[in-house]
Amino acid sequence: MNVAMQSGGFRGWWVLAITCLVVALTNGMPVGGITVFDASLLEALGATRAELKFRDLVQMLTAAAAAPLLGLLADRVGVRPLMIAGLLLIAGGFAAYSSVDSLTDIYLLHVVIGLGLSCTGLVLAVSVVARWFEARRGLALGIVLAGASVGNGLLPLLNAQLNAALGWRDAILALGLMPQLVVPLVLWSVAEQPTVHGQRPHGAAAEPPGAPAEAAAGAGVEGSAAFRRALHSRDFLLLALIAFCTFLSLVGLTAHLFLILRDQGLPDTTAAAGLTLLFATGLAGKLLAGVAADRWGLRPAFLTCLGTMLLGSVLLALGTGGGPWLAIGIVGFGWGGIYTMQQLASAQLFSGPALGRIVGVLVLVDCIGAALGPWGMGALYDRQGSYTLAFAVLVALLALASVAALLLRLTGGRGGTGTLAAAGGRR
Repeated sequence: MNVAMQSGGFRGWWVLAITCLVVALTNGMPVGGITVFDASLLEALGATRAELKFRDLVQMLTAAAAAPLLGLLADRVGVRPLMIAGLLLIAGGFAAYSSVDSLTDIYLLHVVIGLGLSCTGLVLAVSVVARWFEARRGLALGIVLAGASVGNGLLPLLNAQLNAALGWRDAILALGLMPQLVVPLVLWSVAEQPTVHGQRPHGAAAEPPGAPAEAAAGAGVEGSAAFRRALHSRDFLLLALIAFCTFLSLVGLTAHLFLILRDQGLPDTTAAAGLTLLFATGLAGKLLAGVAADRWGLRPAFLTCLGTMLLGSVLLALGTGGGPWLAIGIVGFGWGGIYTMQQLASAQLFSGPALGRIVGVLVLVDCIGAALGPWGMGALYDRQGSYTLAFAVLVALLALASVAALLLRLTGGRGGTGTLAAAGGRR
């Protein structure tokens, strides 16, 4: 029987939609959205850019430290408890943010926010797709990951208006209410497995009697062995290098883009629109890359997306006569595609009961790169008084990632067909 014809319709699309909303809020608030308040925070605290951006290093290192444990929890207890915990941690962190009066206060709060970000990050996205989708998995993963682009694209515009109307303290306090409103939606819609509703993953064939129990019985030993093999593989090291370089570049640029555009004399609302452009094109990249991987294969889609981001970074470093808008759009589109491709590559190369743990370690690497990017770019700016050297570093890192991508042993098949399905079927 086709899963779409089962009683009540296929609930996986609701799960996907709510997960996308969770990712939108929990990524958009602490990554892109909060940067709109940077000018106000620099003035209020009398801090340098590197000192303020040290908060991002604290946030991402906290997320990195938590990622492996959360990967294990995703495999063992499911994603819904992690979603709810992440939403509440970020809500509490932003509520308290409105009362900060020192850099130390900010650093401590970003420990809390970093934990929330880790609870609702890539481990959650890959686990949801693995459990609910076999067919259209590239599109499904692209939709979930697109949530980050939606949040990072829309929240800067909203925050710029709130900042102008309320001041930064009340504006941040108001933002803290938003994740709390999503918790009831998660409780209502997000089931850990399709079997809870008597359904199968989208596109899955019926399993023989006893298959789930047999899989569960051997999952622990098999998962541990697969996890150890993955950590010692060449492909894992190459994928980790790509993740480090691309996350450092993108998150570093995101953290400083508002200030970069303000330095060029643009008003706050226009500078905030630069972040909207970056993540709007990233949204398009995530969705189109997932479809392209399903249709033409993971390897060509992966290399094309990485080459696009490298091209955009070169244009940004060289500068253009018409301003940085074209370069920002190209970087965003390439990054959006890479974000989806990295998760599909993880599933293709390391499918099985250890997928959550493997993705958790890769998230740790992601977060280390993301931690160093904002602070490193701030330190280079404080030393030189410009972002010229920082842009050159980004180009070099993306060139290195491109070489690593060429060495990955990805198949030319249709987006890793059978990989996420295998991961979900063995959970």
